[in-house]
Order: sequence, then C-alpha cells, then structure tokens
Amino acid sequence: MNATKKRQIQFYILRLLILLVILLVYTVLHEGGHALVAILAGAPVRDFNINFFNISAHVGLTSDVKPSWLPPFDIAGIGIPLLVWLVLVLATSKNTSWILRIVKFFSSVIVLFSLLPWIVIPFLIMAHNLPNDDSTSFIIHSGIYPPLVAIGALLIFSGGWLLYWEKTGGLKREIEYLRKGDRKV
Repeated sequence: MNATKKRQIQFYILRLLILLVILLVYTVLHEGGHALVAILAGAPVRDFNINFFNISAHVGLTSDVKPSWLPPFDIAGIGIPLLVWLVLVLATSKNTSWILRIVKFFSSVIVLFSLLPWIVIPFLIMAHNLPNDDSTSFIIHSGIYPPLVAIGALLIFSGGWLLYWEKTGGLKREIEYLRKGDRKV
C-alpha cells in the first residue's frame, strides 16, 4: 500500500472516530440539558443513562417536575446542544484547523438535523398522531399551537445553516474538504 492510500485510510478512520465522539457528546449534552433543568426545578436525577448498545438514552427523575418546569425540561434536550454548537461555530473562523473544520461540519449536521422532528412532529400531532418525543411533550406541556413550534424550529434550522454557510464558505466546500482530506480545496 502506497503512502497516499495509507494516509487516505487514516483520514477516513479519523473522520469516523470524530463523528462517533460528536454523537456521544451530543447525546450527553441532550440528556444533560434535561438533567440540568430537572435539578434546577428541584427534582433530583436518579438515573442518567446513555446506552448506545440499546440505542437509548434517558434521564430518570426521583420525583415529578413541577408543571411550570416541564416546557423548559422538554426543550433543554435540543437547547443545550444547540447553544454549544452556536458557540463552536461563532468561535471558529472559515480557515480554522482541519480537525475543527471536521468537528464543525459533523456537529452542524447532527445538531441542526435534530431540529427536524420539531418541524415535522407538530403536524403529526395536529393529525392526532402523538409520537413519543421531546417536541410532542413540549407542545403538550406548553400549550403552544403546534404550527408555531414547527415555524420556530424551521427558522432556527434555516438560520443555523445560514450561519454555518457564513462561517465556513458553504456546505459544498466543506463536503469537498471532507472527501479530499487535507489537500487544498
């Protein structure tokens, strides 16, 4: 195997490892957001479980959260990762290091696409289909009209991609970078 091919394989493996780490960090931030709000609401956390083998993650509480804390509890799962992503994107420049470019790309895809249920599920709720999801719980607990939740999530989703575009020079450029590795793009 020549040196170029070996380097390409190493770069693919590195990208995969970065993706897995970002998925883990996202999940910890998501569940951590729920746990933080629960603790602030005075409901001690009994269980903080992230299990990739069973594809499950949840925060178990020792007591009920007061009704006024339920909407913040529901939205914290997407809110905390979104806030951390926003800081990452705003704190890095277009021509940052290659590893930060990869982290910024994968974290953008993961965090921003996690808004899609918040865009789609409100319309399922209006059709009397209640999937078990944070967005469903948020709509039920907050009483906000479901299309308003969908519009808000769509605006955040779109604004996030516009910000990503501004801070990177475009999605096409970053995908090309990911495909070619550290060669000039």
